[in-house]
Amino acid sequence: MKTPIIAALLLGLLAGCQSTKNEQPKPEDFVPLVFHAYIGGHFGPSYHLEFVPPSKVRYTSSTGREKKVEEFDIPIDYWEGVRFRLDQARVFKWKNKYRSKDVSDGTQWSLEVKYKDAEKKIWGDNAYPEYGEFKEFLSIVSNLAYDNKFE
Repeated sequence: MKTPIIAALLLGLLAGCQSTKNEQPKPEDFVPLVFHAYIGGHFGPSYHLEFVPPSKVRYTSSTGREKKVEEFDIPIDYWEGVRFRLDQARVFKWKNKYRSKDVSDGTQWSLEVKYKDAEKKIWGDNAYPEYGEFKEFLSIVSNLAYDNKFE
């Protein structure tokens, strides 16, 4: 009599484990914990974008004398595309530092991004990852800033 009960309990336990493995990620699973990007020249303009929970970004552009700060609402379901594009650009495989020893007053940039399952903190000084990947990163940030400049 105990055998069918134990078998039923085991089947129920296995079915419960199976259902958690097949669960699809929810849109909020793609929202970063941290997203902070910066690019700027020594004497030129600079641009900064940071994630503001639960689903906004703050975009700051500075051209020396003028500083503009804007906040944009980002739909929760948009973040899945951001994560996909970051993965496509191989951002999580980039080196942590990119530096050119030949130029000391050019463009500096940085990215800090953190998700539950991945994180990366990167900075560059007149040096960059592979061109196509870096260009995609710039496009991702520009799109998050409602197509404002980020270059």
